[in-house]
Amino acid sequence: MSKDGPLPGCDGKECAIAWVFAARSDTTRAALPEHSADGPNSMRDLLRHLTDSLERGGEPIVCQVVETRGSTPQKAGALMIVDADDGGQVGTLGGGCVEAEVKQKALAAQTDFDVWVVDDRHQYANPERCPTARRLIVGPIDEVLPALEISPHTYALIVTRGHGHDQEALYHLAPTAAPYVGLIGSSRKIKMIYESLREAGVSDEALARVAAPVGVDIGSQTVPEIAISIVAELIARRNLGPAALAGKAAISGAEPAIASAGG
Repeated sequence: MSKDGPLPGCDGKECAIAWVFAARSDTTRAALPEHSADGPNSMRDLLRHLTDSLERGGEPIVCQVVETRGSTPQKAGALMIVDADDGGQVGTLGGGCVEAEVKQKALAAQTDFDVWVVDDRHQYANPERCPTARRLIVGPIDEVLPALEISPHTYALIVTRGHGHDQEALYHLAPTAAPYVGLIGSSRKIKMIYESLREAGVSDEALARVAAPVGVDIGSQTVPEIAISIVAELIARRNLGPAALAGKAAISGAEPAIASAGG
């Protein structure tokens, strides 16, 4: 078991902290925290789903809210089980940024990506908060990213706490050798960022390589579907090459560019 860190989208007074662990065939009820015995997402239902998944040879991932601050949809103790094989879930952490980010991390951990956490706040990127991260880097974005060793095997996902930080991160990452640079956000926000970056000297060719809005278009309507679409896009770019991102450049107004870097 391991605690996961606070989530990038929860930087205000109201947020929740969750941890994640991969279940094994010897998982027992004693290994799980207490949870309500009532309702459709009762401990009984969660345990039944967990044992059924393990018996089928699945790889269920257990996620739980361990701390909340302010008014949140779910309180400490809320559980969610994510099926690594198909992205299905039982239970909920309350939806919103917490559930999306936790599910995204849970799925990414099962797809052979080494996760690096980059943040300018030590309270959000430290061994106690993110014990499973391969590497933790803390510092100002405009200092950390230019010094970061980015190779043709680096996949960068920009999910910061604000428009300005997204723009700063993309300014440094778009021109790099990374075969994948993804930016989360609305089409309107992305267009505004692109316009500002062009004025700052970032080329259309560099922007055409950016996956934005991030995620495979699967008609996502729910938080879990959005998380699955993001992880699917990472896998697609790694396995299929630049063709996996065909059409993503349309929002930038630039001609699509075929990246020379390999996955």
